[in-house]
Amino acid sequence: RKSFEEVALRFVNVDERDALKTYLQNKRDTLDEHEDATQVTIIATWLTEIYLNKLNQLRDKGEVQACDILLEEFRHFLVENQAILNHATTFNLISSHGRVDELLFYAELIEDYERVISHYVQNREYTKALTILNKQSSADLYYKFSPVLMHHAPKETVDTWMRAPFLKPRKLIPSLMRYDPQDKEEEENQAIRYLRHCVNTGKDKDPAIHNYLISLYAKEEDDAALLNFLKPRGGEIHYDLKYALRL
Repeated sequence: RKSFEEVALRFVNVDERDALKTYLQNKRDTLDEHEDATQVTIIATWLTEIYLNKLNQLRDKGEVQACDILLEEFRHFLVENQAILNHATTFNLISSHGRVDELLFYAELIEDYERVISHYVQNREYTKALTILNKQSSADLYYKFSPVLMHHAPKETVDTWMRAPFLKPRKLIPSLMRYDPQDKEEEENQAIRYLRHCVNTGKDKDPAIHNYLISLYAKEEDDAALLNFLKPRGGEIHYDLKYALRL
């Protein structure tokens, strides 16, 4: 009886990739993920390489329908094997074959959202970056990417912040400072919109937020909003009165 390695090598030597794929899949199904973890990972990695090679072959031949079918099968394979594939190795394999969409699919699958957001930001696809940012719950990723997102897509960025009540507005001040309302053709100052939301809806009492909102109101041509904000309401004052008077 021939060993697994001998049979696999025979398929490789005669360049029967489809037959090798079927053989590896069958072998993978007979192994226990815990008892045979290393071998399972090796086989899954080998299958990944086979899928990627075949996808590029079909693409180069212009066989669109066959490529789409195999692509769906490959993505299903990644979903089924995400727990056993080594992340770094799999990323390197997909990247080396130039499969950007599959790279993003895999990154999102294993919740490597930072990689996905970085890709979209680098490609100036800010709306897509914000969609992924909104799908995850790491505040640190909001703080990391918000400065560039606020600069390029202020309204959408503020919309995203307002859907994330776990954020600390004080940590978003550097991002707000990247926003220049003169650069944007928007009816409303988005920095003011967010800070007003923090104060009115979020009931934020942080003096830094109140003071910054006052400084932005002071730059507006119409001082009605500033005067209204400074109007005593019988409660606590959360801004620095001396700072407000200097403005």
